[in-house]
Amino acid sequence: MDTAVKSCEDTLNLYDIRNVKTLFLIRHAKSDHADSTLSDMDRPLSERGHRDAAMMSAIFCAEYPKAHYLVSSPAVRTLATAAYFLKALKKSGMELKLNASIYEAPLGDLIRVVEELDSSRDTAVLFGHNPGFTLLTEYLTETWVDFVTCGVARIQFEVNDWKLCGKGCGKLVAFDYPKQHGL
Repeated sequence: MDTAVKSCEDTLNLYDIRNVKTLFLIRHAKSDHADSTLSDMDRPLSERGHRDAAMMSAIFCAEYPKAHYLVSSPAVRTLATAAYFLKALKKSGMELKLNASIYEAPLGDLIRVVEELDSSRDTAVLFGHNPGFTLLTEYLTETWVDFVTCGVARIQFEVNDWKLCGKGCGKLVAFDYPKQHGL
């Protein structure tokens, strides 16, 4: 039986060890609509939002302690949600970058946000909004999820560069949300 490699292409296929990129999409926790004078951008978290963000960030940190590259919409409720996750992760060298393109973004803008992530980072966490995160999840994984407030989607890609994350190339590995934990 001949087990010799037949070509250079066969050799590359034998030794092709792909990086795995993991993208977490986290929708902001429940916001407070009580003050009608506030703009949408300035709405804070509600009492329930604070409770959900505290619980979901603790769960996230226990399951994914290596997440350390975070990008957030600049909306107040989204930054407040991200702050809970930052506090729970407590890592030195942690980065939280603001990206205005995430706020009220159409699908095309969110795809660009993913493509422009730092490819030296294998894990990225985006904090944002709906309906954008539902559309982005469906685009990347061809799986529809009802992205409820403080929902966390984990999407994996067998690529070595975020620019290669296209339609249907990701796998929805997990989707977690507060009501799964009795809240």
